Amino acid sequence: MKYQINIKPVKNVLLILIGLFFLQVCNGQKDKWSLERCISYAKENNLQIKQLSYDAEIAETNLNTAKNAYLPKLNAGIDERYHIDRTSNAYSGGSSNNNRHNGNVSVNAGIDIFQGLQRRNNVKAKIFSLKAVLLDIEEAKNNLSLNITSIFLDLLFYDELIKSYTVQLIETKEKVSMAKEIVGSGVKTDSYLYDFLAQEAQDSVNLVMAKNDYQTSLIDLIQLLDIREPAGFEIMKPDNLSSLNASISSVDEYYDIALKTLPQLRSSQFRKERAKLNKKYIEGNKYPSLSFETYLGSNYSSNSTLFNSMGEPADYPYFNQLDDNINMYFGLNLRIPIFNRFTVRNSLSIAKIDISKSENNHEIIKQQIFKEVQKAYYDVISAREKMKSMKVLKDAMDVSYNHANEKLRAGVISIYDFNTVMTRYSNATSDYLQSKYEYVFKLKILDFYAGIPLSFDN
Repeated sequence: MKYQINIKPVKNVLLILIGLFFLQVCNGQKDKWSLERCISYAKENNLQIKQLSYDAEIAETNLNTAKNAYLPKLNAGIDERYHIDRTSNAYSGGSSNNNRHNGNVSVNAGIDIFQGLQRRNNVKAKIFSLKAVLLDIEEAKNNLSLNITSIFLDLLFYDELIKSYTVQLIETKEKVSMAKEIVGSGVKTDSYLYDFLAQEAQDSVNLVMAKNDYQTSLIDLIQLLDIREPAGFEIMKPDNLSSLNASISSVDEYYDIALKTLPQLRSSQFRKERAKLNKKYIEGNKYPSLSFETYLGSNYSSNSTLFNSMGEPADYPYFNQLDDNINMYFGLNLRIPIFNRFTVRNSLSIAKIDISKSENNHEIIKQQIFKEVQKAYYDVISAREKMKSMKVLKDAMDVSYNHANEKLRAGVISIYDFNTVMTRYSNATSDYLQSKYEYVFKLKILDFYAGIPLSFDN
């Protein structure tokens, strides 16, 4: 005998979803975080980025020091010495004091005229060092942006999954209510209700696990942003994702763009140039150096005596002595290297090795970029095909699930068979959502290598 299950239409579900929609609209005024805002905030506040910025400040100071080597040096000195001299007289048995103090004042200045072009090469090397460090910061920001994008898309995935599981749980609760009525009327036994209760429990577990996964990803994002007060933190869901049917170019085109835009390759190029300049700097030690130096000084002593025209000792003031004792000199200093225990030769050998290392590292980075671009390209193709397959499966399971619902209402399908269809439907929905956001993330990585900023507006 066939029986009818009078399940309330999806009207209740629609009412709940409409209520959730209006609740979301009412809360829309909250300060939510978009992907662009998260990336911008992290670039400004991430501690690892700040740590690298200190390296940039050090590199800039080193550059200023190298430039200042062209300036002359100027020093002044004042020297005051007090002598306590007590002498004993063996014949008279007495003693005499001969205490005195002496002083010197001086000013000296000098400037390097030629140093084998070391100063010029050093300044150029420091410029390349500063540029390389600044590009290191850009690379760190790029990596941080990709990590944020990955977690942000995880949150969007779990959010959709929570909505799907919520609707599924609501429907199952309605079936439980109807099953209670049927069991209460004596049409079915208690086992019929227990099957629905088991499905309700399973749906609740699925929802709780999805919420936990969402919360875990949210904490990961908060920690990545270094937000100390995460209370009330919410992400802003984009109006639409990137086109799921976006066209892509060839691997070589993406690779050519990546070579021009990625900071790590330009950074390695600057370090390669710095290594070459460092070799030229060391070669400067083989050449003569020429410098100019001048000195002006004077001295004073309390024992100095001034005699007047009568030949009598008179007071000899401090400043008068300084005026009378002025001495100065100036001259050129030429240093010609002859033998330095092979220091320069060995330093040049190390410098050549550094050049080879920097050139090899540059090629390694180019190779690594090609591998990353190639992988990103084929990851997009694979993810797109997977998403299409999952979409076909989900659409098929939508039809199968709706058909099973109709059979359940008509009483021509067992609860066991219905739960089997429902489980497959739930898995297909979850797999499709996961494949969709996986595809979006892979596409964002490929866009990143094409020089396109990470955003949902692209």
